[in-house]
Amino acid sequence: MPFERLLFVRFAAPPDVVLDVIFRLGLAGIAVFEDRPPYFSQPPVPPLAADVEALGRLLDRVGLEAEARPPRADKLSEALRKALDALRACTAGYRLDDAVGREAAKRAILSCLAERGTAAEDLAGIYRAAKEVLDIYGKSAYSEGPDTGKSFAAMAAEVAAKEEELRRLGALVSFLEWLEGGGYSRLRVPKGYRVVLEPREPIPEPHQLFELGGFKVAIVAGGAGRYGGVEVPQEYLLDIHTARELLRQTIASVDEALGRLKRSLAEMYEVYRAYSAFGDARWEDHAGTATVSFYIRERDAAKLDEILAGALGGVYVPRRLVAYRTGAAYKLIRTPTSERWPYPIKAFSRILYMYGPPAPGEISPLPLVAFLFPFFYGWMFGDVGYGLLLLVLALVLLRVGRKDWGFIWLTTSAATMAFGLYYGDFFGLKLWGARQELDYMTGMAVAMMFGYYLMALAFVLKTAQSALSGDAPAAAALHAPMTVIYLSIGASLLRYINMPQLLYGRPFVDIAAKACGALADLRVMLAGTSWLASGIAALALKYGAVYLREIGGELAFSTMEAFIAATANVLSFARLAIVYIAHGIFTSAALSLLDLPAGIALYALAQLLIAGFEGFLTAIQSLRLIYYETLSKFYRGSGRLFEPFKLGRQEPERA
Repeated sequence: MPFERLLFVRFAAPPDVVLDVIFRLGLAGIAVFEDRPPYFSQPPVPPLAADVEALGRLLDRVGLEAEARPPRADKLSEALRKALDALRACTAGYRLDDAVGREAAKRAILSCLAERGTAAEDLAGIYRAAKEVLDIYGKSAYSEGPDTGKSFAAMAAEVAAKEEELRRLGALVSFLEWLEGGGYSRLRVPKGYRVVLEPREPIPEPHQLFELGGFKVAIVAGGAGRYGGVEVPQEYLLDIHTARELLRQTIASVDEALGRLKRSLAEMYEVYRAYSAFGDARWEDHAGTATVSFYIRERDAAKLDEILAGALGGVYVPRRLVAYRTGAAYKLIRTPTSERWPYPIKAFSRILYMYGPPAPGEISPLPLVAFLFPFFYGWMFGDVGYGLLLLVLALVLLRVGRKDWGFIWLTTSAATMAFGLYYGDFFGLKLWGARQELDYMTGMAVAMMFGYYLMALAFVLKTAQSALSGDAPAAAALHAPMTVIYLSIGASLLRYINMPQLLYGRPFVDIAAKACGALADLRVMLAGTSWLASGIAALALKYGAVYLREIGGELAFSTMEAFIAATANVLSFARLAIVYIAHGIFTSAALSLLDLPAGIALYALAQLLIAGFEGFLTAIQSLRLIYYETLSKFYRGSGRLFEPFKLGRQEPERA
């Protein structure tokens, strides 16, 4: 896929240094910050936060209202300290608690600030920037110090406790099994005495040690300790068989709980290894540090090095408190995506991303969308006059700075005029005569035939996506044969309603119609079904009976999807012709207005109303055919856009 290569960066340092790095990255606009990952504690409160709060209080007291100017400083802490010192010096001695005193002093305060080389816009800018930086810090930064270490230690302690409990229960069951195997059904221990297995510590109470079936057993008089061993409850010895069965059930339950705890601990350390800047789990050494993780484009790596060098320059930070790691980001689920396409294709991301951006490794349908939207729109809205109206709309959008939408409608206007020339329509007037117009059934046949092959492409892309995602067995055993089954069912439906026959001998579509007729053969269906049956059997052998339920569920869903696509979805493409037929009816009605008084004005008004209504309807139908009939077959659109954080920006930049 044409995705830009991204780097995942983890940086740890004292809080004020981290804030300065966020500030510099915000000025450069090159980083997408990751939210605080699970299992990490909140970072230390930065000392700089108190200065931000103090500056905000002073600005409120003075009542300075100015448009924020982007900060020009290199270091956030220095810029904030300079702004706070200047404002404190210039407000000293003035009464700011009442409105009259504040208004009287405001002019003098502004003059004082100007003498110090600071304007109200600068104060507002640095305050706004500091608030944005603190907001990123609060959402993204995390601690690798003792607070986080306690969570990991607590989980490790739970695992150790469950392991010890499992060891104790296992020893009890083994001892009871030996007793039962030796013919004992019960064993009475004198009152005041206890049985302890495998003691590993000195026993201060009176006791006797001996070997029983390979077990070191201590009979202890009184006391309460286990001495590093396992005490056998006396009630277990009163009914050995029942106790053994109950203990086996308990062991199964404890073993299951231990498995869950171990998986949770493994997940915690997996997250730690992914997001830690230090990676050494030496929690005490990193007390007082904050870590942030973010993504940058690989081409911005040199700029990042400059930013980190500038933030650390002139600042003494002990080596144990600073760390910097970077690596490829493709293995992380939340990795954002940044596509690289030529602009004529990239502009249509506005349409695709309304459905959802591609996830890492997902096939991007952006070139397909860039072709289909103008093509569908022109097919249904084909009229040279209406194409000229869309051209005006596109030029207006370009004029007001909506470049992407302007280009989309510019391309769409060209497609609309191209289809209009083919149809011979100009605001409902026939340019080339009625003989150039296709009959309605032929138009619907072409539309359904196009939809049939388009969805076949969608099924092929689904198969390819499954293979690219590392699930080649499912691609070969399930999705590929389902594509064959779809082709057979869809071709049979089209042949049943005589669609291919309407296109035989017509230029451009004759070959497609004949291929569709050939696919409507029972042997194609049998081949696809046999392939599917053997594929499901191979999956069952590969993954075992445990996964039969999942395989069956996927099979049922895929079968239903193929059947709906081959029937309802193929027929749905008839709307490409139906909307154009409605266009002919509407414009014919508008032409009849020319016979009325003021007919030209009424005709012009009617055409504008028709253009607005049809234009909106055509846009909705085009998006439906793209989103529902086509993309839903193979595209999830569950990705996250690469939208860099930029200080002072109202809307995030789309990469």
